[in-house]
Amino acid sequence: AVSPWIETSPTSSVPMARAPLVGPRRNRIIKTHMPAQLIPHSDLAKYIYVTRHPVSCFASCVDFIYKGMGPLTPTRADMLDWFCSDDMWWMSWPDNVESWWQRSQQHANVLFVHYEDLKRDLEGGIRQVAAFLAVPLTDAQVATIVHKAGFDYMREHEEEFEMFAPNLFSVSTPENIRYMQSGALDRHKDAGQAERERILAFCRARLAKASYPAERFYPDLAP
Repeated sequence: AVSPWIETSPTSSVPMARAPLVGPRRNRIIKTHMPAQLIPHSDLAKYIYVTRHPVSCFASCVDFIYKGMGPLTPTRADMLDWFCSDDMWWMSWPDNVESWWQRSQQHANVLFVHYEDLKRDLEGGIRQVAAFLAVPLTDAQVATIVHKAGFDYMREHEEEFEMFAPNLFSVSTPENIRYMQSGALDRHKDAGQAERERILAFCRARLAKASYPAERFYPDLAP
């Protein structure tokens, strides 16, 4: 990885002290999946939170775990139980999303973004992020970022984004299982109907009294 992941630094990612300084302001970029409760807030920083359809997240998690664990990967049924529980890494999907939605409503230096919006209009998303960061970009610079933020480019350079260093399992898994596996807008279709229904029911129940307007962004999460 080029910039550190909090969850895996320094053993499997870039150590925090080596996080590259970028741009004229020499800022550091640090990535994490952590919920807002575990990320101390600072008015000196800017936070960009990206969420994705929960069923798509599950499908992505399945591939990610298989990539890292190979034959030690839990059964798909066990992974579904884990995903729909408080044992999920970095909190369950609805609780993680709710934590950052609340943070974004309380602080102007938190930008809440949906992955699907980025897929539909990547250039618009880049301009939104640039405006949030107060970074002026020329059209040529935007075009370069669009290219490098595209799935094909990221897959060709996935070593710059992966969370953990190559291991015995990650290098021996089939070529069709990649860290950058799909990136599809409709990745949720890779989950079975029963899996989908269980995840949606779990998320609806957890979000019943939440402030995050799930149905506005994901109609199938409407009560």
